[in-house]
Amino acid sequence: MGISLVRGRSFSEPEATSDASVAVVSETMAHRYWPGQDPVGNYFKALDRRLQVIGVARNIRNVQLIDEKIPFFYSLARRDDHLALNPVIRVEGNSSQLSRTVVGTVKAIDPSINVSARSMEEGLDQLLQASRLSILLTSGLGLLALILATVGVYGVTSYATSQRSREIGIRMALGGQRSNIILLFIKQGFWSIGIGVVLGLGLAALASSLLSNLLFGVNSLDPIAFVAATIFLTLVALVAMYLPIARAIRTDVMALMK
Repeated sequence: MGISLVRGRSFSEPEATSDASVAVVSETMAHRYWPGQDPVGNYFKALDRRLQVIGVARNIRNVQLIDEKIPFFYSLARRDDHLALNPVIRVEGNSSQLSRTVVGTVKAIDPSINVSARSMEEGLDQLLQASRLSILLTSGLGLLALILATVGVYGVTSYATSQRSREIGIRMALGGQRSNIILLFIKQGFWSIGIGVVLGLGLAALASSLLSNLLFGVNSLDPIAFVAATIFLTLVALVAMYLPIARAIRTDVMALMK
């Protein structure tokens, strides 16, 4: 499986043929039960036997795909163990033909054995079906929220700016330059945008913790997503401010003063 060891060794051929009571533990198990010490050589009891630790392996998502911090261990299956075994066969190329061959061979040896074979991709697809549905629904709700936020930010900002048309007319009547008026209003609007960004990022950071269990290999506080949403909504707010100002500047001053 390509899982590397960080300490100790793996199982030897003599141990496998003699049903030796040895185990390789995960990093999380080593840190939890033997903190600050080398677990190799220590013993623990599991599966009705006393196992000796011979190595420590890297953490993987074995029990739950959403969490690799679950302690577990690898041990040798004894002949009298009544366990559901899941042997892994590493192949090159198409594995569908090999799956049928494996099932047929086992059934030919013992028809009473309940055996099935599938590729790793098929296993992962089946395991991720519920998560993918949740992610699809969450993404749809997220897109809807982004659309509503865009409409809300644009509408409120545009309305608030258009309400200052009379002020724009007064400034133009007093000789204010159009470029200076645009920059002044945008600078003032940045205060509102800044407050909205700070509050929005804070609330988003709190809400993102609820989605952490649906993410695989992605931080719930993903900086790219936060920065992209911030830039997008900021641009929406700037456009919402600029268009009413530009429209008012092109309008006759006397019409603005009414």
